Amino acid sequence: MNDLAQRRLAIAEARFDGYQFGWEVEEAHHWHVDDSGDEYCRTVLFCGEAPGSPCVKGHFLVRFLPGRPIVEECHAMIDGCLVGQDPFAAQVLRKAG
Repeated sequence: MNDLAQRRLAIAEARFDGYQFGWEVEEAHHWHVDDSGDEYCRTVLFCGEAPGSPCVKGHFLVRFLPGRPIVEECHAMIDGCLVGQDPFAAQVLRKAG
């Protein structure tokens, strides 16, 4: 794994760890990286807060600017719908405003 890929993986892990899903994360699978190396995605198993709630499969995606260790987009989805929020993105928007 080259230096850029190692940096991106560390950034993707940090964004996952800090993401506010709004669901309980039961399980997270390994990262899958697209052929360009710019998109990191993992399958996540989410469970509802109520005991006995069914679990659902979703995805967590971190997209980087081409060839750079800078996040372009970061989100979680269940059945094609965005869930949760990325607190890091909110901090960037507050600083820009």
